[in-house]
Amino acid sequence: MKIPQCTPGEGRKDDHIGFSYWRGITGGQKHFAYVAGAPVWLICHPSDKGTKPCLHWMTKGALPCRFCHASKMPQEGGYLPVWAAVNWSPKLLFLYGDEREHVEKLELHNRVIVGREVGKGERLYVRLAMNQEPTFDTTDPRKKVSRDITHSLLLMWKLPELVEWLARASDNALSPTPVPLKSDGKEFDPMHQAAAKRATAKGATDGAATDDYTKIVNRVKDKTAERDALKNGHKK
Repeated sequence: MKIPQCTPGEGRKDDHIGFSYWRGITGGQKHFAYVAGAPVWLICHPSDKGTKPCLHWMTKGALPCRFCHASKMPQEGGYLPVWAAVNWSPKLLFLYGDEREHVEKLELHNRVIVGREVGKGERLYVRLAMNQEPTFDTTDPRKKVSRDITHSLLLMWKLPELVEWLARASDNALSPTPVPLKSDGKEFDPMHQAAAKRATAKGATDGAATDDYTKIVNRVKDKTAERDALKNGHKK
């Protein structure tokens, strides 16, 4: 009689993977990694204490940005999810806009070099590794596909006003009769509605999620269920 074995990922309840900042890369260091998903580019407020998105830009003026009053001006920046080659842990790289032309040429599971030049104020860079061996080979089905980092970004930013705005935008998208949310009476554009769905549909499963975040996610889930029930001709 043999002991049964589970298949990779069989015991998981969901496919969520939390990505966090890759800290501690100092001048002169180089690390290998593998691209885990598409980069997310936005207008943001870089800071050593944690970069934040410009809320005014992200919501097209629907929310004021409390970070715009700081000394640093908003800049173009992006987040690239990678698997660190040493242990395949999920990491996020914050990159400035001048890295975009290099990063956007990368493909899923490309082997890359992550480094920082020696000198004060030098920024992270990412380059395609000349040697792609060893290739990224995993039995984890979650790592075989491009990862959406929206959920991880929201948890990392810890901006309840942005989460609430995204949830309201999602409510508007799921409602048969959308209610205008902006002060000028216009609906939010489809791009932001889609972002709200991605940000909230999976739920706040991480321990770092707040009670408010969980309530918002559950509310959006309930509205999704109501929409599906109406579509199928059933009433709740």
